[in-house]
Amino acid sequence: LAPDDAALSDPAAAQAAKASGGAKFAAKDFAGAEACFTSALGWDPLEPVLWSNRSACRAAQHLYGDALVDADACCELKPGWSRAHGRRATALFGVGDYEAAEAAAVKGLECEADNKALAELLETCRKETREPLAVQKQMATMRAQQRSQAQMSNLLKGLGGGSGGPQVFNMQNFDFSGGGGNLFGGNKPKMSEEQMRSLARAMASGGPTPATTPPAAKPPSVPPSTADKKATRPAAQPLGDGGESDGEDDEGGIVADE
Repeated sequence: LAPDDAALSDPAAAQAAKASGGAKFAAKDFAGAEACFTSALGWDPLEPVLWSNRSACRAAQHLYGDALVDADACCELKPGWSRAHGRRATALFGVGDYEAAEAAAVKGLECEADNKALAELLETCRKETREPLAVQKQMATMRAQQRSQAQMSNLLKGLGGGSGGPQVFNMQNFDFSGGGGNLFGGNKPKMSEEQMRSLARAMASGGPTPATTPPAAKPPSVPPSTADKKATRPAAQPLGDGGESDGEDDEGGIVADE
Protein backbone atom coordinates (compact mmCIF):
# COMPACT_ATOMS: atom_id res chain seq x y z
CA LEU A 1 0.00 0.00 0.00
CA ALA A 2 1.43 3.35 -1.06
CA PRO A 3 0.11 6.90 -0.57
CA ASP A 4 0.29 7.38 -4.35
CA ASP A 5 -2.52 4.83 -4.67
CA ALA A 6 -4.95 7.49 -3.48
CA ALA A 7 -4.43 9.47 -6.69
CA LEU A 8 -5.53 6.45 -8.73
CA SER A 9 -8.62 5.63 -6.68
CA ASP A 10 -12.22 5.83 -7.85
CA PRO A 11 -14.42 5.83 -4.72
CA ALA A 12 -17.67 5.72 -6.74
CA ALA A 13 -16.63 2.57 -8.61
CA ALA A 14 -15.38 1.05 -5.36
CA GLN A 15 -18.70 1.80 -3.65
CA ALA A 16 -20.65 0.07 -6.43
CA ALA A 17 -18.49 -3.06 -6.17
CA LYS A 18 -18.75 -2.93 -2.39
CA ALA A 19 -22.55 -2.84 -2.56
CA SER A 20 -22.53 -5.90 -4.82
CA GLY A 21 -20.22 -7.65 -2.41
CA GLY A 22 -22.48 -6.88 0.52
CA ALA A 23 -25.47 -8.36 -1.31
CA LYS A 24 -23.58 -11.53 -2.19
CA PHE A 25 -22.29 -11.83 1.36
CA ALA A 26 -25.84 -11.58 2.71
CA ALA A 27 -26.80 -14.40 0.34
CA LYS A 28 -23.84 -16.45 1.67
CA ASP A 29 -22.11 -16.37 -1.71
CA PHE A 30 -18.78 -15.79 -0.02
CA ALA A 31 -16.63 -16.48 -3.06
CA GLY A 32 -18.70 -14.07 -5.13
CA ALA A 33 -18.54 -11.47 -2.37
CA GLU A 34 -14.77 -11.89 -2.17
CA ALA A 35 -14.50 -11.21 -5.91
CA CYS A 36 -16.57 -8.04 -5.54
CA PHE A 37 -14.45 -6.71 -2.70
CA THR A 38 -11.31 -7.56 -4.66
CA SER A 39 -12.69 -5.43 -7.49
CA ALA A 40 -13.52 -2.64 -5.04
CA LEU A 41 -9.98 -2.73 -3.67
CA GLY A 42 -8.69 -2.26 -7.19
CA TRP A 43 -10.53 1.08 -7.22
CA ASP A 44 -9.82 2.14 -3.66
CA PRO A 45 -6.95 0.19 -2.04
CA LEU A 46 -6.62 2.60 0.88
CA GLU A 47 -10.13 1.96 2.25
CA PRO A 48 -9.77 -0.23 5.38
CA VAL A 49 -13.41 -1.35 5.33
CA LEU A 50 -12.81 -3.14 2.02
CA TRP A 51 -9.87 -5.07 3.45
CA SER A 52 -11.97 -5.96 6.49
CA ASN A 53 -14.84 -7.13 4.30
CA ARG A 54 -12.65 -9.32 2.13
CA SER A 55 -11.01 -10.77 5.22
CA ALA A 56 -14.48 -11.74 6.46
CA CYS A 57 -15.31 -13.36 3.11
CA ARG A 58 -12.11 -15.36 3.16
CA ALA A 59 -12.57 -16.44 6.77
CA ALA A 60 -16.10 -17.59 5.94
CA GLN A 61 -14.54 -19.86 3.30
CA HIS A 62 -11.90 -21.05 5.82
CA LEU A 63 -9.17 -19.35 3.79
CA TYR A 64 -7.54 -18.14 6.96
CA GLY A 65 -4.08 -17.42 5.60
CA ASP A 66 -5.53 -15.08 2.98
CA ALA A 67 -7.90 -13.61 5.56
CA LEU A 68 -4.89 -12.80 7.74
CA VAL A 69 -3.17 -10.91 4.91
CA ASP A 70 -6.27 -8.73 4.52
CA ALA A 71 -6.66 -8.23 8.26
CA ASP A 72 -3.02 -7.13 8.52
CA ALA A 73 -3.60 -4.57 5.77
CA CYS A 74 -6.70 -3.33 7.56
CA CYS A 75 -4.81 -2.95 10.84
CA GLU A 76 -2.05 -1.05 9.05
CA LEU A 77 -4.55 1.39 7.55
CA LYS A 78 -6.70 1.81 10.67
CA PRO A 79 -4.81 0.61 13.76
CA GLY A 80 -7.33 2.01 16.22
CA TRP A 81 -10.30 0.08 14.77
CA SER A 82 -11.49 -2.78 16.97
CA ARG A 83 -12.97 -4.70 14.04
CA ALA A 84 -9.65 -4.77 12.23
CA HIS A 85 -8.09 -6.53 15.22
CA GLY A 86 -11.11 -8.81 15.48
CA ARG A 87 -10.63 -9.87 11.86
CA ARG A 88 -6.97 -10.52 12.62
CA ALA A 89 -7.78 -12.56 15.72
CA THR A 90 -10.27 -14.67 13.76
CA ALA A 91 -7.76 -15.36 11.00
CA LEU A 92 -4.99 -16.21 13.45
CA PHE A 93 -7.29 -18.59 15.30
CA GLY A 94 -8.13 -20.23 12.00
CA VAL A 95 -4.47 -20.84 11.11
CA GLY A 96 -3.95 -22.31 14.58
CA ASP A 97 -1.86 -19.54 16.16
CA TYR A 98 -3.95 -19.25 19.30
CA GLU A 99 -1.50 -17.14 21.31
CA ALA A 100 -1.27 -14.51 18.56
CA ALA A 101 -5.06 -14.64 18.18
CA GLU A 102 -5.43 -13.93 21.89
CA ALA A 103 -3.06 -10.95 21.63
CA ALA A 104 -5.03 -9.58 18.67
CA ALA A 105 -8.31 -9.90 20.57
CA VAL A 106 -6.77 -8.07 23.53
CA LYS A 107 -5.62 -5.32 21.17
CA GLY A 108 -9.15 -5.01 19.81
CA LEU A 109 -10.59 -4.68 23.28
CA GLU A 110 -8.09 -1.93 24.02
CA CYS A 111 -9.72 -0.06 21.14
CA GLU A 112 -13.28 -0.86 22.23
CA ALA A 113 -13.54 -2.26 25.74
CA ASP A 114 -17.26 -3.05 25.64
CA ASN A 115 -17.19 -5.05 22.39
CA LYS A 116 -19.05 -8.23 23.36
CA ALA A 117 -18.03 -10.21 20.28
CA LEU A 118 -14.37 -9.51 20.90
CA ALA A 119 -14.71 -10.44 24.57
CA GLU A 120 -16.22 -13.78 23.56
CA LEU A 121 -13.50 -14.31 20.99
CA LEU A 122 -10.86 -13.58 23.62
CA GLU A 123 -12.33 -16.22 25.93
CA THR A 124 -12.37 -18.71 23.04
CA CYS A 125 -8.68 -18.00 22.43
CA ARG A 126 -7.85 -18.34 26.12
CA LYS A 127 -9.53 -21.72 26.25
CA GLU A 128 -6.83 -22.83 23.82
CA THR A 129 -3.87 -20.95 25.30
CA ARG A 130 -4.54 -22.51 28.71
CA GLU A 131 -3.54 -25.81 27.12
CA PRO A 132 0.11 -26.85 26.66
CA LEU A 133 1.57 -25.93 23.29
CA ALA A 134 1.57 -29.57 22.18
CA VAL A 135 -2.20 -29.77 22.75
CA GLN A 136 -2.72 -26.49 20.92
CA LYS A 137 -0.88 -27.88 17.89
CA GLN A 138 -2.94 -31.07 17.93
CA MET A 139 -6.18 -29.09 18.15
CA ALA A 140 -5.15 -26.89 15.23
CA THR A 141 -4.30 -29.96 13.15
CA MET A 142 -7.56 -31.74 13.90
CA ARG A 143 -9.67 -28.64 13.22
CA ALA A 144 -7.96 -28.19 9.86
CA GLN A 145 -8.51 -31.86 9.01
CA GLN A 146 -12.18 -31.69 9.92
CA ARG A 147 -12.63 -28.63 7.71
CA SER A 148 -10.84 -30.39 4.86
CA GLN A 149 -12.99 -33.47 5.36
CA ALA A 150 -16.19 -31.41 5.23
CA GLN A 151 -15.07 -29.49 2.13
CA MET A 152 -14.14 -32.67 0.27
CA SER A 153 -17.42 -34.30 1.26
CA ASN A 154 -19.34 -31.31 -0.12
CA LEU A 155 -17.30 -31.46 -3.32
CA LEU A 156 -18.06 -35.13 -3.79
CA LYS A 157 -21.75 -34.48 -3.30
CA GLY A 158 -21.59 -31.84 -5.99
CA LEU A 159 -19.94 -34.38 -8.31
CA GLY A 160 -22.60 -36.96 -7.69
CA GLY A 161 -20.77 -38.75 -4.93
CA GLY A 162 -23.49 -38.21 -2.36
CA SER A 163 -26.37 -40.45 -1.45
CA GLY A 164 -27.23 -42.63 -4.45
CA GLY A 165 -24.21 -41.46 -6.47
CA PRO A 166 -20.93 -43.21 -7.21
CA GLN A 167 -18.92 -43.70 -4.05
CA VAL A 168 -15.29 -43.00 -4.93
CA PHE A 169 -14.19 -43.34 -1.32
CA ASN A 170 -15.64 -42.85 2.12
CA MET A 171 -14.85 -39.42 3.53
CA GLN A 172 -15.39 -40.72 7.04
CA ASN A 173 -12.27 -42.88 6.79
CA PHE A 174 -9.84 -40.16 7.77
CA ASP A 175 -7.25 -40.90 10.40
CA PHE A 176 -6.59 -37.95 12.73
CA SER A 177 -4.17 -39.95 14.84
CA GLY A 178 -1.24 -39.36 12.49
CA GLY A 179 -1.10 -43.03 11.54
CA GLY A 180 -1.87 -46.39 13.00
CA GLY A 181 -5.61 -46.69 13.25
CA ASN A 182 -8.80 -45.29 11.80
CA LEU A 183 -10.74 -43.17 14.25
CA PHE A 184 -13.61 -42.47 11.87
CA GLY A 185 -14.26 -45.77 10.18
CA GLY A 186 -17.65 -46.48 8.68
CA ASN A 187 -20.26 -43.77 9.09
CA LYS A 188 -19.31 -42.61 12.56
CA PRO A 189 -20.20 -38.98 13.35
CA LYS A 190 -17.74 -36.11 13.45
CA MET A 191 -16.10 -35.58 16.81
CA SER A 192 -17.35 -32.80 19.02
CA GLU A 193 -15.04 -30.06 20.24
CA GLU A 194 -14.59 -31.69 23.63
CA GLN A 195 -13.95 -35.11 22.11
CA MET A 196 -11.24 -33.55 19.97
CA ARG A 197 -9.76 -31.90 23.05
CA SER A 198 -9.67 -35.17 24.95
CA LEU A 199 -7.97 -36.84 22.00
CA ALA A 200 -5.49 -33.97 21.58
CA ARG A 201 -4.50 -34.18 25.24
CA ALA A 202 -4.02 -37.92 25.01
CA MET A 203 -1.95 -37.65 21.84
CA ALA A 204 0.18 -34.84 23.26
CA SER A 205 0.88 -36.81 26.43
CA GLY A 206 1.46 -40.10 24.66
CA GLY A 207 -1.34 -41.71 26.65
CA PRO A 208 -4.06 -44.09 25.43
CA THR A 209 -6.42 -42.72 22.79
CA PRO A 210 -9.89 -42.09 24.28
CA ALA A 211 -13.09 -43.27 22.66
CA THR A 212 -14.21 -40.65 20.14
CA THR A 213 -17.71 -41.85 19.21
CA PRO A 214 -20.85 -42.47 21.24
CA PRO A 215 -21.97 -46.05 21.82
CA ALA A 216 -24.22 -47.62 19.20
CA ALA A 217 -27.93 -47.49 19.92
CA LYS A 218 -29.26 -50.69 21.46
CA PRO A 219 -31.82 -52.44 19.22
CA PRO A 220 -35.30 -53.06 20.66
CA SER A 221 -35.36 -56.19 22.75
CA VAL A 222 -36.96 -57.85 25.69
CA PRO A 223 -36.08 -55.88 28.86
CA PRO A 224 -32.83 -57.32 30.23
CA SER A 225 -32.68 -59.24 33.40
CA THR A 226 -31.25 -57.68 36.52
CA ALA A 227 -27.99 -59.52 35.94
CA ASP A 228 -27.64 -58.03 32.43
CA LYS A 229 -28.46 -54.42 33.27
CA LYS A 230 -24.91 -53.36 34.07
CA ALA A 231 -23.55 -54.84 30.85
CA THR A 232 -26.09 -53.05 28.63
CA ARG A 233 -25.82 -49.61 30.25
CA PRO A 234 -24.11 -47.19 27.80
CA ALA A 235 -20.78 -45.79 28.87
CA ALA A 236 -20.69 -42.15 29.99
CA GLN A 237 -19.62 -39.74 27.25
CA PRO A 238 -17.61 -36.54 27.69
CA LEU A 239 -19.58 -33.34 27.73
CA GLY A 240 -19.28 -31.54 24.35
CA ASP A 241 -20.63 -28.49 22.60
CA GLY A 242 -21.72 -30.42 19.56
CA GLY A 243 -19.20 -28.98 17.12
CA GLU A 244 -15.98 -27.21 16.57
CA SER A 245 -15.34 -23.56 17.22
CA ASP A 246 -13.21 -21.69 14.72
CA GLY A 247 -12.92 -18.60 16.87
CA GLU A 248 -15.56 -16.80 14.85
CA ASP A 249 -19.29 -16.39 14.49
CA ASP A 250 -21.24 -18.82 12.35
CA GLU A 251 -21.02 -17.87 8.71
CA GLY A 252 -24.47 -16.30 8.85
CA GLY A 253 -23.39 -14.17 11.81
CA ILE A 254 -20.36 -12.54 10.18
CA VAL A 255 -21.57 -9.21 8.90
CA ALA A 256 -19.61 -7.36 6.25
CA ASP A 257 -18.92 -3.79 7.30
CA GLU A 258 -21.23 -1.05 6.17
